[in-house]
Amino acid sequence: MEDTFFEKIEDKMPSFYFTIWRFFSDRIYRLRMFLQRVFRGYADEEIWSLYDYTARYVLPKLKLLKETKTGCPCVLDEMDEQTKERLKKLSETSDENFEIQLACWDEILDKMIWSFTYIVEDRECEWVRYIDKDGNKLTFDELPSMISVPRDYKDGKVFTYTMIYPNNEKFKTDVSEQVKMDKRYEEGMMLFGKYFRSLWD
Repeated sequence: MEDTFFEKIEDKMPSFYFTIWRFFSDRIYRLRMFLQRVFRGYADEEIWSLYDYTARYVLPKLKLLKETKTGCPCVLDEMDEQTKERLKKLSETSDENFEIQLACWDEILDKMIWSFTYIVEDRECEWVRYIDKDGNKLTFDELPSMISVPRDYKDGKVFTYTMIYPNNEKFKTDVSEQVKMDKRYEEGMMLFGKYFRSLWD
């Protein structure tokens, strides 16, 4: 991809002048994003990671809805058979009937909240484990620091490098827990879509 006009200028600037240029260009950028939000309602930068921006917008509203709700939609689809049988014996207008459905709605909202929190806190790889030669399971943060070693040479000089673990140690990847968390995330998002038009109070 060809460099933009500003990128070409930055490449030719001494570091001191580049610092000054960056100081002002950053402020011009922030001003442009601000004006876009004022006059258009959203800024270009919001679509660079739209799923993250949307999750950050929705999450606090879901939490507030759970705290302040005064009612709930029909949630029979999410109830187990025992609870359904219990409801059949109750009047539709009884307080106990309402409390049972409200408790089920709370569980549904909790699942939605968990899924959006999963995105906002960037927990997509939190449960991946790395197994060393002794069978120990390590988190990503517990892995040894990688080192850079020459990989390719050109004209007697190093052309490219590769990153390896000390002593060229290999690690197997255990994603079993991550798969469970991904399924939990998908459940919350499916419920969000299913009850999207019921998210009102």
